[in-house]
Amino acid sequence: MKQNADYRPYWDPDLETQSRAEWETMKLELLKKHLSHAYANSP
Repeated sequence: MKQNADYRPYWDPDLETQSRAEWETMKLELLKKHLSHAYANSP
């Protein structure tokens, strides 16, 4: 199989190759942000 000159194994190398601990930290921060937004903007 011939590979394209623009071939990249990862779309976002920093995100896709981070450790499990970094991934879980990032997901927790996103969850906190989303919950805070939902709480502040709900009737």
